[in-house]
Amino acid sequence: FLKKAYVQDPENCRVHFSLSFLLPDRLKDIGYQSRVAILKRAVVLDPGYRDAVYQLANEIYLSGRGTLGSIQEAIDIINRFLEIHPDDPEMMSLLGSLYIKTNHPEKALPIFKDLFNKFPDDSDSYYNLGVCYYMLKKDSTALRYFRKAIQMDQHLDSYLYIGMIYKKMGQADSALKYFRERVARKTGDDDAYAKEAMLGIRQILIQQWKEKHGAKADSSQ
Repeated sequence: FLKKAYVQDPENCRVHFSLSFLLPDRLKDIGYQSRVAILKRAVVLDPGYRDAVYQLANEIYLSGRGTLGSIQEAIDIINRFLEIHPDDPEMMSLLGSLYIKTNHPEKALPIFKDLFNKFPDDSDSYYNLGVCYYMLKKDSTALRYFRKAIQMDQHLDSYLYIGMIYKKMGQADSALKYFRERVARKTGDDDAYAKEAMLGIRQILIQQWKEKHGAKADSSQ
C-alpha cells in the first residue's frame, strides 16, 4: 500500500515518513539504503514536518559517535525546523538534550532556561536545568533544581543526581538515601539510572567497609 502511494505521489513527505518504519531491505526497492536516507528525503520535501525532523535527528544521534561533530547534521536540521516553528518545546528540548549527550552543557543551558521560563510548572524544566548546572560543576545550584523537581512530582531521575552530588561532597549517608530512593523507583530490569544508583550504593558501602576495617576491599568483598 505504501509503495503504491509512493509511486502515485513520489513528492509526498508523509508517504516517505511512513515508509521509514519499514525494514531497510524493503526500502531498497525504491532506491533507499537506510531509514536515515528516506527520512532525509522527507525532511527535504518538508523541513517543517516535525515528526520526520524529530525521528531523523534522533536516528543521526544514535548512529553517531556521541560527539558534537558527529551529530552536527541533526542540530542543523532541528535549527532549520525552529526557524519555521520557533517555539516548538519538544524540538527545543531535543536540541538541548543533544548538547547534553555530547557534553556541551554550555550550549544546552540557554535552551533549557528558555523552556523553564515558558513552562515553570513542569518538573522537567527544573530537572534539565539541574543537569546543565551539574555538568558545569555548579553543584549547589544543581541541587536546588533537583530538589524542586522532586518536590513538584517526585521526579524520578533527580534522585540519582542528588545522590551523586552528595557522594561527591563526601556526605555518604545522604547519598545512600537518594540512591536507594532511585533504586526503589526503578522502572524495570533495563532501567539504566537505577543501575547507576546501585553502583553508587556499592561504591559507598565498599569505601565504608575499607574505612572501618583499615584494609583494601574489592567489589566481591
